[in-house]
Amino acid sequence: MRVSVSKSQVSGTVRAPASKSYTIRGLMCAALAQGDSEVIAPLSSDDTGAARDVLRAVGVSIAREVSSKRGEWWHITGDSFREPKKDLFCGDSAATLRFMAAISSRVPGECRLTAGPSLAQRPVGPLVAALRQLGVDCSAQDGLPPLVVRGGGLRGGVTELPGNISSQFVSALLLIAPLAGREVTIRLTTVPESKPFLLMTLECLKVFGIDVAASPDLREFKVSPQVYKPARYLVEGDWSSASYFLALGALSGPVAVASLNPDSLQGDRALLGFLKDMGAQIEIDKNTVTVRKSRLNALKADLADVIDLLPTVAVLAAAASGTSELTGI
Repeated sequence: MRVSVSKSQVSGTVRAPASKSYTIRGLMCAALAQGDSEVIAPLSSDDTGAARDVLRAVGVSIAREVSSKRGEWWHITGDSFREPKKDLFCGDSAATLRFMAAISSRVPGECRLTAGPSLAQRPVGPLVAALRQLGVDCSAQDGLPPLVVRGGGLRGGVTELPGNISSQFVSALLLIAPLAGREVTIRLTTVPESKPFLLMTLECLKVFGIDVAASPDLREFKVSPQVYKPARYLVEGDWSSASYFLALGALSGPVAVASLNPDSLQGDRALLGFLKDMGAQIEIDKNTVTVRKSRLNALKADLADVIDLLPTVAVLAAAASGTSELTGI
């Protein structure tokens, strides 16, 4: 196949797809809530499909609804777990595998979580060790999937793990901590990576009635026993997906991207600051961000917490006058 791309004048409006990270977090919290919840405007993708499938396999009712007025939403009846009849295949969705490793401690009987070929090569040993410290009976041969988790035994207490391996390990512990027999303290032995994802987890927990006491540096979390409450959870647009169109606006524009939360906790919202630093013309009207063609200047940017922005920022830097410096990569 041959593809030819020629110089073009680009302009218009697009709608940002829903956030995958928020969709999966909303699903997991709704599954743990007693009663009926709604996840509104979710993302339909391979990863969110994997999350739906494994939750259904352990007894969670998830019904997809669509209307011309409301668009798409998922109706979820949670806290109705039963032992699965087969392995829980998580595909290559790391969030699904890691979150379900913790949630499976609430499922009666035994859960065996399997993964696709890529995810099967990614270690889960630190998460298994942290869950064991809380009383969970779980194992993973050589620290790799599949994982076996036996329900019950989530007593609580103190658990420690490195913070610089995966924020999803920490988020998995935060999801299950409120349901332990006693207060849970999660201590990170190193500085956490991807702090924005931890803040997103805390935000989602808050919507479903869960309070977490977190230290300012996100190195320690204290969670008392609590009950998840049903909620109507609106999934905001994905800043990572929107970043390509916003950058396109600065290079060719004007381009407007709708369904974005200007105050989002998503780390990739940092692109707005990078564009402003480069001199791009930006307009924000409620949930729509417009970027116009601009003369761009070089910038210095730390991408440690927003590494997904590297390709976009690199292209912008290539089109900017001067020498840019990108660190944290």
